[in-house]
Amino acid sequence: MTLRHTYRYDVETLSDGSMIYLTRPTRLNKGADVVVCCEGFTRYKNGRDRPPKHGDLDSALAALVAASPAHRVEILTALRRIWECSDSAAVVSALALYATNVAAERALLLAKWLFIEQDVTYWTESGRHMLRGGLERRFGAFP
Repeated sequence: MTLRHTYRYDVETLSDGSMIYLTRPTRLNKGADVVVCCEGFTRYKNGRDRPPKHGDLDSALAALVAASPAHRVEILTALRRIWECSDSAAVVSALALYATNVAAERALLLAKWLFIEQDVTYWTESGRHMLRGGLERRFGAFP
């Protein structure tokens, strides 16, 4: 007897009440047994949450860093801290220019879980480094 259950693990609650969550099993197992999703961030045509791609994170970050050079430094510094596995709640609460901006909070916490997903997929740290490298090619080196 084969039972197929889908499990949802709520891992972050954003200030607007939306969740970042993991689901398993995945449709296509490409090395990870979980998929990262974020309520209301990216959606399929049927309205269900679609797992964000790295390009979706790029687009969210591009909108944040475009505001000013100071905004760029703040977001990239926060990303470096997230990449270093600093306490994500402390990183988000330390934001000055984006103190109440749910888009910044979502992008940083989503980056955290995409780094984790890459760690699970590529145990040699290469995935984490590839994601960071892609972000730095787009936005500049993390301060």
